Amino acid sequence: MKRVRERLHGKEKKRLPEIKFSRASEAVKLQVLKRMAKLPIKIVALVVDTHGRRVIDSPENYVFIVRTAAIEGLKFYSGLFLGHLSHEDK
Repeated sequence: MKRVRERLHGKEKKRLPEIKFSRASEAVKLQVLKRMAKLPIKIVALVVDTHGRRVIDSPENYVFIVRTAAIEGLKFYSGLFLGHLSHEDK
């Protein structure tokens, strides 16, 4: 990811902590996905069924969903990495 940011923003990379995938151009998305395809990773999707109810976007609901996903994910994927890698991590 660091290389993709460097190509996109050159010297400005220090001011860009992350790439917002939903707002990125198709070219950026393609670069990211191509690099990810070369890595030995598995991607897991989480779908939350709200049964048609609106769920308020709050820190409490976010924590509930992430916690539940982590607990359930660890049941199926014992090697699951739960953490955060910032752009400064190598």
